[in-house]
Amino acid sequence: MGQFGVMIGQLVGFLIMLMVGYGCVRLRFYGQTALDGMCSLLLNVLIPVLVFSNAVDGADRAQLAANWGVMLLTAVMYALLILVFWLVAKLLRLKGSRSHVFQASLIFGNAGFIGIPLIMALWPQNGAIYVALMSIIDQTLLWTYGVWLCEPVAETTGGNAIGARGAVVNGSVNGAGSVGNAGSASNAANGGSPAIVRPSPGTRVLGLLKRFVNPAFVGVMLALILILLGVKVPDIILKPLHTIGNMATPMSLIYLGGLFALTKWWGVLKRYELYAGLVAKMIAFPLAFYALLTALTGALPQLPITHDMVLMITVIAGLPTMTTIAMFTGRKNNMPEYAVGFVLVSTLFSLASLTICGRLVDASECTLRRKHAGLRRLEFHRRRQRLQSEAAVPYFKEIFDYARTLDPQHRPLTYTNLLMAAGGKDKCHQFADVICLNRYYGWYVQDGYQLIGAKKAFINEMNQWMNTEPNKPFLFTEYGADTDAGVHKLPSMQWSEEYQCEYLTMQHEVFDMFEAVVGEQVWNLCDFQTGEGIMRVDGNKKDVFTRDRQPKAAAYVLKERWETK
Repeated sequence: MGQFGVMIGQLVGFLIMLMVGYGCVRLRFYGQTALDGMCSLLLNVLIPVLVFSNAVDGADRAQLAANWGVMLLTAVMYALLILVFWLVAKLLRLKGSRSHVFQASLIFGNAGFIGIPLIMALWPQNGAIYVALMSIIDQTLLWTYGVWLCEPVAETTGGNAIGARGAVVNGSVNGAGSVGNAGSASNAANGGSPAIVRPSPGTRVLGLLKRFVNPAFVGVMLALILILLGVKVPDIILKPLHTIGNMATPMSLIYLGGLFALTKWWGVLKRYELYAGLVAKMIAFPLAFYALLTALTGALPQLPITHDMVLMITVIAGLPTMTTIAMFTGRKNNMPEYAVGFVLVSTLFSLASLTICGRLVDASECTLRRKHAGLRRLEFHRRRQRLQSEAAVPYFKEIFDYARTLDPQHRPLTYTNLLMAAGGKDKCHQFADVICLNRYYGWYVQDGYQLIGAKKAFINEMNQWMNTEPNKPFLFTEYGADTDAGVHKLPSMQWSEEYQCEYLTMQHEVFDMFEAVVGEQVWNLCDFQTGEGIMRVDGNKKDVFTRDRQPKAAAYVLKERWETK
């Protein structure tokens, strides 16, 4: 994964914007009051607009339906992150706000400043839809569970508790869900014990809504509703929203730089949980998560999950602490120096951790590719054996017989042979009315300088077919040679335009030698993108036109043949 250069660029920008914010506070251009205003602007306006505009612009209903595996992977990732770092906090014996801020700092990664640029650089084709769908789950959890984690928490000591969030003091409760003063006084006057007034279910629901229904959460839900309804936000509205939302990243980093200047964040360097947490989150977890997803998708191929999705979510799983966590804690004055320290140290650490994880994933990818290549060769051999086996005859006979019963017009049935069984060895062609052949003599078989030998081998196979099926027509449904447009070699070599022309000419000469050949269909019209592999150079290039529909030299070879034959 070529993320190192992207990481360096993002990290430099990250540090510059931090230093701007740090310098402004140190030079007393502004202070805590201005930072509070920036925080309010970010949390209530800029970030919600950013989340909404990115979601509605990056995905529509069809894309959501086709790529909902991204949302599934994101949900699984967060479920595991929440579970793992709750357990880690327990094992490290962290309590109260320290435990919760620790969990929030490691659960939520900096997708906005680091993750999204990485995804867009590594997957330019699908990056936008990946980001949009991932953000729906990411932002929903951040603005609910993340907000809750960053609120002050009481640290229990015996039967009492010290802290905020409905804090208990000497057995009484202050704040939400508090002991009713009037009721307690009345009961005490009557000689009874203080009575606890339990809030009604409606009050509790209203309290939850007030806590979690915030502008960003509303933005996420609104975007999801519009996507599901198929409503397209007009560009005249979307463009200014993008402009406003794009202010969020630089302002959040400038705000964070100001917090650096006002908080004693370096105290977090003495915390043992910092180092245990960063290794667990940014190295151990993404590698284990990648291994789990690879095994899961291999065992359950019916899942709507591609390998690119697995790699993308692995990147997201190992990101450093999200800067928004520092804003949440700063707004509540709940250990902001702790969160700020995690942001800075984890961001610097990510330069090493993402590189290490990328190298290990690359090594795993190479191993998997070698394994899959071996499996493909084995499967090809097995298929060829099956087609050449007498055991295949009753199977294909049943299929052909059934197909004929379904067609009242009695149209001819075809049979495509993929070079898995040559003429004279294939046991199943007998049931077809037209025999279709996919042949790549000169490319996959006896390629390059062996082109003359490939022609002889091709002729020999066709003679075998003529001896086996002298009265049936043959149709070539695939033939071709990969060519990188603009590459020229003399003498010709594979991937050059000259070689493609020579290959096609050879194929056509063989076709013309046999009257039984009734048609030919070159593979393919235009170059197209495929998955990565050692057999492809940025897609399938066997075509006679480029992806932007410009002719290769082979197009003129075919033009002449079609006009004169």
